[in-house]
Amino acid sequence: MGKRIIFISYCYPPIKAPRSVQVSRLVKHLAVDLDIVCCGENVNGQTVVDTEVLGNGEQVRIHRVGRSKVTRIKERVLGKFFPKYLSKPDIHVCWAQEVVRYIVEKKLLSPEDILVTFSQPLSDHFIGYKLKQKIGCDWIMHFSDPWTQNPFMKFPDDAVLNWHKRKEEAFFKIADKIIFTSDEARDISLSNLNASIKDKAYSLPHILPDAIDCVSEEVTQRSIARYIGNFYGHRTPEPLFNAIEIMAAKNLEILKMWKFELYGNFEHMDVSPQTLYDKYPLASSYIEFKEEVSTKASLELMVKSNLLLIIDASASLSVFLPSKLIDYLGAGRPIFGITPKGTAANLIMQLGGRVADPSHAVEIANELEKVLEECKDWDRRNIWGDLSVRAKFKGENVAKRFKEITNIS
Repeated sequence: MGKRIIFISYCYPPIKAPRSVQVSRLVKHLAVDLDIVCCGENVNGQTVVDTEVLGNGEQVRIHRVGRSKVTRIKERVLGKFFPKYLSKPDIHVCWAQEVVRYIVEKKLLSPEDILVTFSQPLSDHFIGYKLKQKIGCDWIMHFSDPWTQNPFMKFPDDAVLNWHKRKEEAFFKIADKIIFTSDEARDISLSNLNASIKDKAYSLPHILPDAIDCVSEEVTQRSIARYIGNFYGHRTPEPLFNAIEIMAAKNLEILKMWKFELYGNFEHMDVSPQTLYDKYPLASSYIEFKEEVSTKASLELMVKSNLLLIIDASASLSVFLPSKLIDYLGAGRPIFGITPKGTAANLIMQLGGRVADPSHAVEIANELEKVLEECKDWDRRNIWGDLSVRAKFKGENVAKRFKEITNIS
């Protein structure tokens, strides 16, 4: 019997999360027999094992581990009286302990096998660390975001931050391979660590969605630019409002040909939609907030768009490769990035698109005006973006490289 492959990913369909989509796409394109252990969020303290058969007959066994009654009580008690415990590493730590017990009791893993853990959440890697110590299998850590170098990850205090830093270095030392989704995320995560750790670190991007089967054009009076994704904290659409206010004040004819639609959850922004409408009255007639939609519906909206928008918070450097940007790439529509220098900006420019820094409203307005003009001449029958760059994100290419890194055959 060959090596067994086990994936640990708290998020997996039908859980609605970017990580669910990313891992399920990788599983599909790897096309190998494997086991996935994920959260059974609708399973009351039980574990349900589903089996999916892939295109060539490969079997994927999905172990949906539910939270037991004891775990749920423990989480409530800890949350009320010892909240810092649930930041070491996160609120899923009790569930992670159940997963370790389940894998050991069911003998799912042996020293000859390959274990891959996917964050977020970080608890997935704590499962990997415990199993690596107990069993001694090959262990690959896969990060969608950096760990302690993540500027958007908030720690309760310096003591908790230092605890995470110690764990991060300890985990990196015993892991056999470490995968990040961009060169920038890899480099910043390992910047203060020794060469032996850096030598086993790799970058591998997310996978493009499958071809989207839908009508590719909507009959509208104005062209449509869309942002599809959530806003939270400092990440708000205010840079777009500010830029369009500047453009509207100039009475630009090209702007009158467009409308801007923002789809997602906006409850956790630092500024409310109404505040933005009040602050930028000229822009308000061009921008409309829309309710969050399903993954399938979001992909269809992308294909039907004339322009897709990336809007990030201000930063000196962004090392994130947003999964939404890869979905945009799959739609084959022009992309404009309101994003700091870094991973997303580099990719959009490599594709042939334009970007502007979120903190520079005039720059955004100037670049957006150019983009809207360029879109007039773009033939919707064509796939947008440099084909050689797009190829790096195709499922078969990412899966092939993943197999090379992890020694999966």
